[in-house]
Amino acid sequence: MPIFKRLFVVVFLFSVKLAEATHIVGGEIYYDYLGGDNYKIYLKVYRDCINGIAPFDNPAVISIFDANNILVTSLNVPISSTITVQPSSNSPCAPITAGNACVEEAIYTTTVNLPPKNRRIYYSLSALL
Repeated sequence: MPIFKRLFVVVFLFSVKLAEATHIVGGEIYYDYLGGDNYKIYLKVYRDCINGIAPFDNPAVISIFDANNILVTSLNVPISSTITVQPSSNSPCAPITAGNACVEEAIYTTTVNLPPKNRRIYYSLSALL
């Protein structure tokens, strides 16, 4: 192999940056019926706050569809609060290193009035990485 090719391979190998990734580690969405066609929607999103710290979306987009999958409305919901979730070491599923874990929770809440129809609520998240 000519010296130029060897030099190129060595420079290339030492200039490669390791890939890094951050992750949303979970979430949940639920709602309470308040009466009079009013609903309070709660969205909780969990992220790893050690490895890279992917930012929470602010606002999050919650889309509501009817029974025919037709969009009823999309809501831009700002973050209501964020907290650091304390790891639980009393779970048989928790790894030995659970004490080193760091999970942050963002809570989004909003109230919406929906006409009386068969409804399904979906959450769509667009993350900027």
